[in-house]
Amino acid sequence: MAEPKARERESRFARLFSAEVFRQREHQTLGERARHAYRQLQEVHRGLGSGKAIAQDLPSLFALFEWSAMLAPELFLVLSGHFNLTLNALLKLGRGRTDLEDYLRELDSGASVGVFLLTELGHGSTVFS
Repeated sequence: MAEPKARERESRFARLFSAEVFRQREHQTLGERARHAYRQLQEVHRGLGSGKAIAQDLPSLFALFEWSAMLAPELFLVLSGHFNLTLNALLKLGRGRTDLEDYLRELDSGASVGVFLLTELGHGSTVFS
């Protein structure tokens, strides 16, 4: 039973990552690569649907991370902030909180993107570098 599910999942991700938005682009600046990762996230939502469903289906979430690590490395960090650090955190820690419903709806659809901030005191940092 697990094998047909795994094959279907691999097929879904192969179709998703064959889209034009995931093709490698040469000579992009750091800012261009970062902006492009958010366009790729929009394509993930279009191709796979509900963010909640993706975040809560660990085999699919892990496969998404694996595919992005190989084919869209900048997307990997955006996925982590969106699905793990924001959406999954709100789903688990905010269970039963009606004041979060609008935010969860926007994150689920991809209308809003979950983010995280990273800094090194006194030095600054860039996740994409």
